[in-house]
Amino acid sequence: MEVERAFWGLKFKVKFLEATGNEFQVLVQRIMELRFPDEFVTIKPAGRDGDWKNDGLLTDQRRMLQVYAPEGWKKSRVLAKIDADYLGAAAHWKDTFDTWTFTHNDMRGIPPYVLDRLNQLSKSTDNPHHCDQWGYAKLRELAFQLDDGRLVELLGPAVTLSHVLAVEVQDIIPMLRSLEDVAPAPLANVRPVPPDKLEKNALSEDAELLLLFGMRRSEEVGRYFDRQTMRPLFRDDLGARFTARYVTFREEGLEPDEIVLALVEWIAGPLVTPKTQAAALAIIAFFFEQCDIFEDPSKGTP
Repeated sequence: MEVERAFWGLKFKVKFLEATGNEFQVLVQRIMELRFPDEFVTIKPAGRDGDWKNDGLLTDQRRMLQVYAPEGWKKSRVLAKIDADYLGAAAHWKDTFDTWTFTHNDMRGIPPYVLDRLNQLSKSTDNPHHCDQWGYAKLRELAFQLDDGRLVELLGPAVTLSHVLAVEVQDIIPMLRSLEDVAPAPLANVRPVPPDKLEKNALSEDAELLLLFGMRRSEEVGRYFDRQTMRPLFRDDLGARFTARYVTFREEGLEPDEIVLALVEWIAGPLVTPKTQAAALAIIAFFFEQCDIFEDPSKGTP
């Protein structure tokens, strides 16, 4: 279960990071529907009436959610939205909820003026409701209270230890060959892996665990390269392509955990299964160990 939970943990983090606007609202509502199937009510916008400022209601908890997914925090805009959304919800649903929860998609937390406004609303004698906030930690907690079947519904099938241990050379060869079609890049230097590389790259525990499990089969990748006696530069050429792809993802602003999954998808191709993902993790672990991808603390960027 350790591998599955790590894989789902990484998938959840990336899904959370990448969800903005309506995508984030759909994600939050899906978590609530799966976690509280007999309690959560999704409110569907109805033409000009909209949703009456209600993004979902937990009936037993008497908690109303208002989902906000900003790409940035502009003080005047966010405070105006909090006021308008809360007052609109109170006007339509006053006797239906006791707690109004501002639910956001910023992993770093909320600005102090947002918390201050929520506290002001909670203490106001004009407002009969408590106002609080939920972010990444709370949504992840609720998601991982789900059983494995519902986690599959939310995040898709997970790589398991059996998938990792079953990886053989024949699983890796098609992926490596497909990478030969990627535009070549300057050859990268192969360097030993520093012992603190995982930590220095600010990878989450889930990402670290997946790479460590991938390393249990990365020798299969090395064995394949060792057999390429007629193509002595094959390994270095693919390493350069990995370097170029990693740098592209990094320059696009992806976080380290996002890059791990992006590389899995890049290697595994369109027919993604837990087995192909396990093989992709073995390849990524190989080039990670060889310092073709991610940051080498002793040398800087690759």
